[in-house]
Amino acid sequence: MRIDETIPILSITDNRYVQHLAVAYCSLLTNKAPETRICLHVIHDELSRVNQMRLELIADQYGAEIHFHRLEDVKHLNVLNNDPVIKAAYQKLSIPALPSLLSVSRAIYLDCDIIVTGNIGRLWETNLAGRVIGAVKDLRGAARRKDLNLPAGWPYFNAGVLLIDMEQWRARGITEKAVEFIRRYPDKLLYHDQDAMNAVLQAQWLELPAHWNCHANRFSRKQANAEFPTIIHFAGSSKPWHYDNDHPYQGEYYKYLNMTGWRSYEPEKNRSVVMRRFTKRLKKRFFPSAAYSWLTKIKSVLKEKAD
Repeated sequence: MRIDETIPILSITDNRYVQHLAVAYCSLLTNKAPETRICLHVIHDELSRVNQMRLELIADQYGAEIHFHRLEDVKHLNVLNNDPVIKAAYQKLSIPALPSLLSVSRAIYLDCDIIVTGNIGRLWETNLAGRVIGAVKDLRGAARRKDLNLPAGWPYFNAGVLLIDMEQWRARGITEKAVEFIRRYPDKLLYHDQDAMNAVLQAQWLELPAHWNCHANRFSRKQANAEFPTIIHFAGSSKPWHYDNDHPYQGEYYKYLNMTGWRSYEPEKNRSVVMRRFTKRLKKRFFPSAAYSWLTKIKSVLKEKAD
C-alpha cells in the first residue's frame, strides 16, 4: 500500500442499524495506523440527516472522509423480494455498479455488525492474485454445497467482510450472474446474497486468514483464549446490543459504543424475542447443520407463500 493511498470502506445501513455502523467506524478508525487514510462510503436508503451528521462527526474526529450514496440508484434488484431484510442483503450485490462508485477500483466491504480491533491497512495490502474478492471461509458452508452446485469439499465464504477488486467484479459481470442465479434458483437460497456470491464466484475468490472475520460464536469462543481476532463479526440472530446476548466479545461492542452519539443506549428487554432466539439456538444445537438449513429454507418458503 502506498503511503498516500486512501482505503475505501463500503457499508450498507439504514436508520435501524446506523448505531451499529457508528460503532464499527469508531473501532476501525481508532485502531488504524496513523498514516492510514480512510474514506467511508455509506450506502443507504433514506438515512435521516440527523444520523448522517452523527456519522460525519465520527469521520471528522478521526480525520476520515465520508460520502453518502443512495440505494435508489439500484433498480434491477427491487423486484427480487419484498422483504426489507432480504432486499438489503441483495443490494450488496449491486454496490460495484452504483454510478457514484464507478471510480472506485478496489475497496473493503464491512457489514454493520462488526468490530475492528487492528489496523485495517494490513487487510488492504493483501494481494488478491487476480481473484475478484478475498473472504474468510464460513464453517456452515458444508451444508450449502449441494444447493449451490459447489464441488465436493469446496470452501464456502462469509460475505460480512470482503476485499473487493471492483474492476474485476464489473468486468466479469458478477452482479448480473448473481442476480440470474437468484432468479433461477430462489428455492435454493438460504443466506441470500452470500449464497448467490458463493454460487457464481467459486474459484474466483481468495481465502483470507480467519482472524479477518471471526464470525461464529463457536469459533469466537475458541479464539477467546488464543489469538484475538482482528475483525469480530457478530453474525447470527443474537447481537451484543440484545440484553440476553452472551457473545465472548460483547464488551468490545460497548467499548466503542461509548465513543459514539449513541452512548446512552440500553438494550430493550423483550421476552418474546428472547424466546425465539433461544428456540433457534436449540434447533441449531440438536439438528445437524444440513437438517437445520433444510428446516430454515422450508420455513422461509412457507412464510413467502403466506404473505
